Amino acid sequence: MGPFAKQHRSSWLAIAAGVLFVALSASRAGELHFQHLTVNDGLSQSHVETITQDRDGYIWLGTASGLNRFDGYGVEVYKHAPDDGGSLSHDGVYALHVDAQGT
Repeated sequence: MGPFAKQHRSSWLAIAAGVLFVALSASRAGELHFQHLTVNDGLSQSHVETITQDRDGYIWLGTASGLNRFDGYGVEVYKHAPDDGGSLSHDGVYALHVDAQGT
C-alpha cells in the first residue's frame, strides 16, 4: 500500500461505513435511509478500522478498542476479557472476513 493510500485509508473506511448503513428495508423502492453511528450510540471508538456484513445482516466494525456488532437498532461491543478464553485475544481489530459459510 502506497503512502497516499495509507494516508487516506481512514477516509475511505468512513465513506464505506456510511454507505453500508443504508437501511435496506426502505418503504419505497429507490428510497435510501442512512444512520450514522458514534460513540454516543455505543461504538467502542469513533475511528473504524474495518467493516463487514455477515449473512444474517449484522454489520461488524473493527476498532482499536474492540469489535462492534450493529443489528440495525443498537451496538454490542466485544472486548478482550483476560479471564475468558473465548473472548477476543486483544481489543485491536484491524481486519474482518466472512468465510464461505457466512460466519
